[in-house]
Amino acid sequence: MLNSNKKQASILYTTLGLAPKAVANSISWLVYKYPDLNVEEIRLLASTEDLEAQSLDVKKFLDDVHKYLEENTTHMWKKHTKDTVFANTTFKIQLEIPKAPLPTIIEHVIRQLTQLHEPDKALILDITPGRKVMSVALTIAGLYLAKEFHYNVYIYYYWLREYSREAMHKMAYELSIDEIDTQLISPVELDHALKKIQRTT
Repeated sequence: MLNSNKKQASILYTTLGLAPKAVANSISWLVYKYPDLNVEEIRLLASTEDLEAQSLDVKKFLDDVHKYLEENTTHMWKKHTKDTVFANTTFKIQLEIPKAPLPTIIEHVIRQLTQLHEPDKALILDITPGRKVMSVALTIAGLYLAKEFHYNVYIYYYWLREYSREAMHKMAYELSIDEIDTQLISPVELDHALKKIQRTT
């Protein structure tokens, strides 16, 4: 888990789904539940398929995410802190995920992240909103970066405790903390958990 006594400079990568509200809600709950993360930048991973789709207006999508984030922060944080939650955060599409076999996508993500970042800041990989193959690739890439290159990586996931169409369309601030759950886990914690599994016959 995070060291609660230390503010960490972090870069958040989130998979880009087709619903800007889902992206905004996931980010909002991350910052709300883990205030010790100092998120300096929010960067999106988008699939080539989504970016080339005529139905997706990227500028409008990003504008909508900003709008929903502002709406969430207005209600979820006290007035004197809400304006600073994302005040210094840059927000842009950084990585494009090609349509390719899973091993190729994983290699692509690892190469891009190691070129973009030295292992001096925490990388938070939000696997909530995107396509399944993107989330799987991002998870495996994060585990590899932590083990082989000693990056400080956290895998993050947000979900509804009970699925309903009504809840899916709500803003983060319209949901109580009892209706949602999140998981923020480091590769070290995951490795320890896996080693506890006993093989049964």
